[in-house]
Amino acid sequence: MDRLNLLRLHARAGRIAETALDHIAHPEVARGLGQDLLLALVSCLADGEPRGGSSTRDRNGRVLARFEAVLAANAHRLLDAAEMGRLIGESEQRLNEVCAQALGMDPERYQRLRRLKLVRQEFSRAAPALVSVAEIARCFGFSDLARFTVDYLHHYEELPPFGRETAAGV
Repeated sequence: MDRLNLLRLHARAGRIAETALDHIAHPEVARGLGQDLLLALVSCLADGEPRGGSSTRDRNGRVLARFEAVLAANAHRLLDAAEMGRLIGESEQRLNEVCAQALGMDPERYQRLRRLKLVRQEFSRAAPALVSVAEIARCFGFSDLARFTVDYLHHYEELPPFGRETAAGV
């Protein structure tokens, strides 16, 4: 399932590059597609079975799999790197090294981007009249609504899709 999702996303990226190159040059499209591909790849690594290769790569894959499982189990909490390391059975330094090598960022940044993505998905499912931006943000561990709004605006280049007056008034 995860493998098929990754392959579909990869094919979609290829089609966009081939048929609508101007779209892929748009920063929001490129960022969204890149984030979707990264999450799909990590999901594949988390669910996949090792197939041989170097022992370091295998061990890093297992670390990433445990890391993704911890994040999935704690989607509504903000974990610091030390706690993440403890929960997956690795040192904070080792987790930082593996994430930097495999993801190109530290575990806290990846967790924050992952939670922003979950919030955005929730926005697409929620009825604006029934749930506020603040409620959804808090549900995914964003306690500082002003910082959440700035992060969301910086990452997606737009305010949260509804309740803009709430987000702007934070």
